[in-house]
Amino acid sequence: SWPSNASRGEDLARTSSGGNGGGSQNGGSNGTSNASSSASASASASPSSAASAQTNPTTANTTSQTKDDRPSSKVVMTIADTDARRGSALHVSGSVSADGDSCGNLVVEVILRDDKHHELTVGSVATDDKGAFTAAIVVPQNVPLGDYDVFAHTAGDARCGGGISN
Repeated sequence: SWPSNASRGEDLARTSSGGNGGGSQNGGSNGTSNASSSASASASASPSSAASAQTNPTTANTTSQTKDDRPSSKVVMTIADTDARRGSALHVSGSVSADGDSCGNLVVEVILRDDKHHELTVGSVATDDKGAFTAAIVVPQNVPLGDYDVFAHTAGDARCGGGISN
């Protein structure tokens, strides 16, 4: 059962670790003061994960980059449509491979980048067993009007590393 004086998991974690609240660790005694400032950077992050990501972002990035022995993925994408409009489909197809072998069953994100290098993920598609993908991704209504570069990205899996299309 919950202790009578605790209403959140963060409070329980502080109590069990014997800590005093870790003010610098989570951005404040209530754990939410820094989370609101990171909400625009990571809309899907919970307050506690956003706060911890803000605390030491270099460690997480450096660790994952130095220990990655997977071969980089080569992502090739073809865009069938010359113009994309909000609310209509953007037809893409392509393939993912690493060291000449196909990378099947990977998630590939389709991303728009404007001239100021702001990026917006508009959809994702999975590769088939042979590393190929085809999708009709509907461009969200809230995408600002303008010219965008379209590219694809995958984080890879246990065998194939991350990669970005040209």
